[in-house]
Amino acid sequence: MSTEPVRVAILGSCITRDVFNTRFNSGYKDMWQCDLMQNQSSLISIMSPPLAIPEDQLGDHMGDYNKQQVRNDTSKAFLEQVRELRPDYLILDFFGDIHFGVLEVAPGQYVSNNRWMLHKTHWYAARKAENDLRPLRIEDDTEAYLVLWEDALRRLQEFLREHLPETQVVVHRGRNAERWLAAGANRPRALVKRKKIFKLDVERANQLWQRLDDIALAIDGWESIDLTEREYLSFEGHPWGVFYVHYTLDYYDEFLAALNTLHLSRALDEDTVENAMAAQIAEARRRRHSELASLTDEVRHLQRKVGRLRGELEEARRPRLRAWLSGLRSAGRRTSG
Repeated sequence: MSTEPVRVAILGSCITRDVFNTRFNSGYKDMWQCDLMQNQSSLISIMSPPLAIPEDQLGDHMGDYNKQQVRNDTSKAFLEQVRELRPDYLILDFFGDIHFGVLEVAPGQYVSNNRWMLHKTHWYAARKAENDLRPLRIEDDTEAYLVLWEDALRRLQEFLREHLPETQVVVHRGRNAERWLAAGANRPRALVKRKKIFKLDVERANQLWQRLDDIALAIDGWESIDLTEREYLSFEGHPWGVFYVHYTLDYYDEFLAALNTLHLSRALDEDTVENAMAAQIAEARRRRHSELASLTDEVRHLQRKVGRLRGELEEARRPRLRAWLSGLRSAGRRTSG
């Protein structure tokens, strides 16, 4: 087997990119080389004709990183870049479609409706003032969105089949966390109740995310990595802060382990001892996830049981408390008389 790092490109978001970040997986560079990242873009946008935004319409107030993110999305340069790179793996996650959706800027021409990046530009402010933006979000008009999205997916599939037949596509099944853990706390809290966070219908968003994943994985030959068997919380110590897709750090270790297992299973012959070992690793991880999910369910059951017992205890105490207060009032009246 080759001792060179395996090349990977990403069309997705931080849930995938952070796997290839030494702050999350310190030794990943010994095995993997992440050369290309298209961040937070809708698939519809990536497969759309390019949009030229003059540099002065980005705005001097924007940092270089934010400007580059806008350029990456509007230029649609990713397809040419990935064709030149010829990575071993292309990992997809559909965060951009779930969290942002698209803006139609001309018939058949779309950009990602990124509220963190695009909305800060002078270009966006001017177009909005002219009421010249047509947003489309998957949660608002699901079927209309899916028509565009499935067409974009088909064209991506054709592009990869023609230009990158040796590149293995991996769909990263992403999900939004429902809860987060504060520093020093022993019980998670609901994310939607956290102040200063974008309010998201997590259940609905996750259903839609799963639907996109399922459609993509109907494509023959595409693989997936799915860590949705157990709950991964967000937490206060995440380098980028608490958010729906900023998970506890074990998530990134688990994902890289799953990717390593997938790569071993593809790189080795089915009859080799090494491939049997890779299969055992995968089975051990599956059992671990199953056990963790079972423990999580048990903890939730115990928490509900404790809540019920507390309620019953309070109900039992109330008559005695009323009798005690009544006795105090009677004693007070006798004393004052």
